[in-house]
Amino acid sequence: MAVFGYQNLGFGAGGGDLGQIDAVAYNGTDSYFSVEGGNTDLSDNFDVDNTMISMVIWLKPDSTFGSTDNFTIFGLFDGTGNADGIKLAIFSGGGLSSALQLSYGDRGSPDHRLFGNVSMGPTQFTCVMINFPVGNTSNAEMYASNGANLVDINPTLNPASASGSQFAPKIPFIGKDPEDGRHWPGCIGPIWMTDEHIDFSVASNREKFTDSTGRGHIKDLGADGSIPTGTQPKIYFKGNALNLTQHGSLSLGTGTITRNNLTNCNNNIILTE
Repeated sequence: MAVFGYQNLGFGAGGGDLGQIDAVAYNGTDSYFSVEGGNTDLSDNFDVDNTMISMVIWLKPDSTFGSTDNFTIFGLFDGTGNADGIKLAIFSGGGLSSALQLSYGDRGSPDHRLFGNVSMGPTQFTCVMINFPVGNTSNAEMYASNGANLVDINPTLNPASASGSQFAPKIPFIGKDPEDGRHWPGCIGPIWMTDEHIDFSVASNREKFTDSTGRGHIKDLGADGSIPTGTQPKIYFKGNALNLTQHGSLSLGTGTITRNNLTNCNNNIILTE
């Protein structure tokens, strides 16, 4: 039985596992989610100087990455055919080899980007937590589960722009970018993102989203994502292949939602205490 995106699997007492949270599978070829047209605009103040973008996401690729892979995971883009804006991706090039990168600016040459080597594979979800400062260099962080612990990735902020994105990050895409695709092959769980600094160097803050086992589990974030901080995040995408949508405080407007060739992930994210 599934209730509010939770699947009650009847785990035995004492294990700490309460069921599963939905994740969506993207086939690496033509699967994606988008909201286009209308007055869709999720930018809020994500491109304003001295904003901190805090993001938590759960990822499980179909296979380990090669040395030249480029895959778009999630972004808020300038337009339906324009991949400038804010983007989370696996990126290779310019000396990087399949690094996890959160960036803003021009698609081909980001003004500001935070990147690190995050090990993830097909056997279990990886929980990633990122603090990405806009227009400054303070408190940039990236943590990830590695199967045994939640570890500091020690990311690099380079280039580091003194101003926010010059583009309007507003059109959401998950699983690809709106230009040539760069389709993600694998599962993506909830995407939690807001403009409030959450100090992920503090273990108790990390454990509002996942447990300390490092196995990529998920805590109950609430129907609107407000449980971890007491405040509804600006963006909170969650759901299965049929109902994936935004549950954060920013409106999707009147844009058209596309869930193109999505399927449910075979193994969803373990919900833990």
